[in-house]
Amino acid sequence: MQNNLILRSLEEHPQQFITPDNLTKINYIYRSMTDLSNFPEHTVDLVWSGQSIEHITEEEAEKVIQEVFRVIKPGGSFCLDTPNRQLTKLLVRRGFIHPEHKIEYRPDQLVAKIQKAGFIIKKVSYFSNAL
Repeated sequence: MQNNLILRSLEEHPQQFITPDNLTKINYIYRSMTDLSNFPEHTVDLVWSGQSIEHITEEEAEKVIQEVFRVIKPGGSFCLDTPNRQLTKLLVRRGFIHPEHKIEYRPDQLVAKIQKAGFIIKKVSYFSNAL
């Protein structure tokens, strides 16, 4: 089989992805990023938020970051990917690069929000290969 991951559906949601060697299991749970209440404290190894935090309000983003901090295991990771406003404002002077964005953060703004929640930031990348 050529697939890197084999999908074995446990329920409609969540789904569990298992590598062909059965050594790595990833539970993929579809849920609103603003409601992590079904996750107990310190039970999640990784939270990935890709191109999504810009679609919610700043207040909702602060709630998300606080909740991620609550659910992540000690030593776990929060990986956050979002447009960099320092770059997007070069492309679009008024408004945002996508009409559904509620905010586009500068890196320093997002770093401050994440640190305020208690995270220690290990890496910040300011540029994307997409530009």
